[in-house]
Amino acid sequence: MPLNSPWTDRRHTTLWATDTVVLTRLHEATQAVLDLAESGTHDDLPITQTLCNARYYVMDVLGLPLDQGMLAEAAAVTQLTGRRLGPDTGEALERIASLPMDRQRSLVQAASRRHAATSTPLRASPPPVRAVRASGPTPAARTH
Repeated sequence: MPLNSPWTDRRHTTLWATDTVVLTRLHEATQAVLDLAESGTHDDLPITQTLCNARYYVMDVLGLPLDQGMLAEAAAVTQLTGRRLGPDTGEALERIASLPMDRQRSLVQAASRRHAATSTPLRASPPPVRAVRASGPTPAARTH
C-alpha cells in the first residue's frame, strides 16, 4: 500500500479499536510480521532477530505508522508464544529462538495459521447498525 493511502492519512475521531479499516490493516500487518518471521528462518535468522525490526518493516512496506507496526508486532508475538504480553513474553521468545530453525519455522507457520483462522479480515463485515428514531409523536412519559 502506498504511503499516501487514505488509511495512513486518516484522522481517528472515534475509538480506533472499533474502526474496521484500522482493524483490517492491523490484521494484514500482523500477517506481514508473521511472514517476515518465517522468511527469516529460511535465512537462518532466529525469530527474535527478525521480530526486532518487524515494526519498521511494517512501516516501510505497508506504510503504517510506527505505533501501529508495534501493535502488529505485539499481535504476532502473542500468536507465536500463545501468551498475553507480559514479563515472561521475552523468556518465551528466547526459548523459541533457541530451537532449531526448522522447529522455529514450524511454530511461525502454526502461528500464521492460527492468526488467519481466528482473525478474519473485517472488510466484508457490515457497517455498524445505527439507531433510528421512529417517525411520529414521542410517547409521553407515564407518571404514577
